[in-house]
Amino acid sequence: MWLDDWDGKVPIPVILKPRPLWSGKQIINMFLPRVNLVRKASWYNDKEVADLSPTDSQVRGRLCHLLSSSRCDSMRSGLDHVTLLHQVLIQSGYLLQGTLCKKTLGAAGGGLIHIIFMEHGSDAANAFLSQCQYTVNYWLLQHGFSIGIGDTVADEATMATINTTINQVRWLEPQSISESGSRLGQQHG
Repeated sequence: MWLDDWDGKVPIPVILKPRPLWSGKQIINMFLPRVNLVRKASWYNDKEVADLSPTDSQVRGRLCHLLSSSRCDSMRSGLDHVTLLHQVLIQSGYLLQGTLCKKTLGAAGGGLIHIIFMEHGSDAANAFLSQCQYTVNYWLLQHGFSIGIGDTVADEATMATINTTINQVRWLEPQSISESGSRLGQQHG
């Protein structure tokens, strides 16, 4: 995979064993320009008053269940260190938490692409979008995306609707053609 302006330093993998694996955040950080962004994801409910949504609380509870009690206590004491699922946090060009969705990337003003454009110019915004596309293309090339024949076969109700529509058009078409020809008259071509 080709990354423009990459310094050649591979980040330390998030998972080391059984084989090295990198997170998506690490890959995005390799070509994200130095910007700062705090934004709510598209699934955030604006009526929530607390920083933790019910989904975040559920995830945090599951994490506490899986972690030792001392780590869980430290999570409770420092809510600012808990990964909030609905909040995207980018500091100095590092995606620290959250998921990049349509809202955070640029469906409206204040999105990541808008901020990159305003702070670094059109070339940086173009480079970021290109690198995102290169990354997605490379991932699809390596992992593939295919459908099976079962995905192309319609169910009985859909097939009945299709056949009914085709039969209606088949009987109406000759009549429609003759009507449209008489309305238009002969034209030289």
